[in-house]
Amino acid sequence: MPTSPVQILLTSRQLPPTRENISFLEYEWGLDKSLPEQYLIWTSRLIKGDLGVSMLTRQPVKTEFIKRLPYSIGIGLGGLLLGAALSFYLGYKAALKERGCADFITRIFVIINQTVPVFILAVILIYFIGVKYKLLKIFTGNNGIKITSAMLLIMFGNMGSLSRNVKSHFKKVTEESYFIFAVSRGFTVKKALLNEGCKPALIGLISLTISKCAWVIGGSAVMEFIFTIPGISFFLIESIMRRDYNVIQAYIIVIAIWMFFVHFLLEFVLILLDRRQR
Repeated sequence: MPTSPVQILLTSRQLPPTRENISFLEYEWGLDKSLPEQYLIWTSRLIKGDLGVSMLTRQPVKTEFIKRLPYSIGIGLGGLLLGAALSFYLGYKAALKERGCADFITRIFVIINQTVPVFILAVILIYFIGVKYKLLKIFTGNNGIKITSAMLLIMFGNMGSLSRNVKSHFKKVTEESYFIFAVSRGFTVKKALLNEGCKPALIGLISLTISKCAWVIGGSAVMEFIFTIPGISFFLIESIMRRDYNVIQAYIIVIAIWMFFVHFLLEFVLILLDRRQR
């Protein structure tokens, strides 16, 4: 079994792992230098915006990421935003009527999300829609079908915890004196709950969504792998198997930048909502 990126590269090119071939590739990729030297070279290039060259595709990592990132963001962010929007509606409806239809649906979502892995749901979806009933050509169709399927599964996988979180915030509002006062003034329970509980529920929803934002890029790996979507996470899986260190290091940097941006943006939104609530 090849254990170094050079040996994997030689194997993929069907070249013998001779000392000359190994030395040449190590020199070409800078692997003949010590680890501190390699790190300093990589850091100096990173400051200039150079993420290196992929051993897998022999293309600049930045170019590969720019080409693949829209797929991952579209799947992850689209699924998360759809899940958050539907969770807000379900949580609101569940808070209106305890043990009602919406409350039952949120409980089902929680049970399924906590007991059934997302990839199992993906396999079930592929079997019934793509194999048994042949409603959609999931593997041979265009990327739009694959992206939509992956987005819906990510949405479904996040709705359990998000909807219950929204419901709990709405339920807390129903115990407050200002809500009881609003109902006594003649407002319906639906209108009073929406007026008084909307902002607290949104704050709780956004706070929980922040913790799930790493899922947008990193967590979509399973969906991209199952549906063969050429996203950044699918590229990462291939790079890990080939020990393409330039891609792996760049991926960690991209995740860190993404999380910083998301935290900054959502914290700013939370500050605005909290000010309006006061």
